[in-house]
Amino acid sequence: MKFKLEKEIPIPPKHIIPKPSKYPFYKMEIGDSFVVPLNKTKPLRTAVAIYKKKHPEWAYASRTLQEGFRIWRIR
Repeated sequence: MKFKLEKEIPIPPKHIIPKPSKYPFYKMEIGDSFVVPLNKTKPLRTAVAIYKKKHPEWAYASRTLQEGFRIWRIR
């Protein structure tokens, strides 16, 4: 198979399609919280870190409780 070489074809911009989070960060208002089982905290912590990088104006607090790992939006 032969390919035709072309010149001066502009590179289109990247279209980044955001992967929807399984956690409801985008729906949270200040004071809202949710809980996940203690054995699922590592993926949640990773998701929080990624979301905080994309939205530095938002802040979260978390606590390990009897019912699981709870995270609150505080800003």
